[in-house]
Amino acid sequence: MNLTTAPYNWNSLWRPIRYVYEHASKVANSVGDNGGFAQWDFAAVFSPLPVIGERLIVTSGIYKGFHVITSVDSSTEFTTSTPYIGGAGAVTTLHERLPEIKLYKGYLSGEAYDAEDPSTLVATFRPKTSIDNNVKIDVSGYLQGEFIIEAPVEGVDNSLFSKFRLYFDGKYQTAYNVVNSAIESATLDAYYANTGRHLTSSELPFLLDCGSTLLSRIENDAVVNHLYASTGIVGEEYDEDFDTDFSTE
Repeated sequence: MNLTTAPYNWNSLWRPIRYVYEHASKVANSVGDNGGFAQWDFAAVFSPLPVIGERLIVTSGIYKGFHVITSVDSSTEFTTSTPYIGGAGAVTTLHERLPEIKLYKGYLSGEAYDAEDPSTLVATFRPKTSIDNNVKIDVSGYLQGEFIIEAPVEGVDNSLFSKFRLYFDGKYQTAYNVVNSAIESATLDAYYANTGRHLTSSELPFLLDCGSTLLSRIENDAVVNHLYASTGIVGEEYDEDFDTDFSTE
């Protein structure tokens, strides 16, 4: 699978967090007859090699549809369960490979915050091909169940952020950051990540007019809470001549 759409570097937990993968495309030089079934002959070797039970997808022509591989005849020839209905010349196919995928949240050993938020397995799943003949994955729902609302603390607050990454084909894929926020992820990543902006407004009524307020912002690879103290709103001068302002009649 080839990654064509990746999550943002910083993502909001309460917005979609999407991956889109395209299946590997190869051109079959010809379709032959192997005992009444379609045999696909490719000029180039697939990597990784298709296995029995996987499918070839054809999006046009007389063989349009899904073709289950029943026999690996060589590194470039595959027989499918599809009845042979005639030669088709060169045919563009997609190799539908759907590996088992694991989703991890947290930090691997040696990464920052690996003690406060160690990497844990969140979900194991096998994706499906979408109506667009690609693989679309949204991991936001899995991650939402891993965050617990806790009392905020000043400084780095590990309850507000984490990393996540997929694992398949024997290796971890690229890691991305997630914040317990509902800001649109595109906006979060562009305007709030390491820009000095707070994730909530520093104006009233979000900032307490008397007392202390914790305001959060993304700094480097973490969400940091800063304590802001306010001495109250300064009032205007009042009129001591009360009896002239109101009628007592």
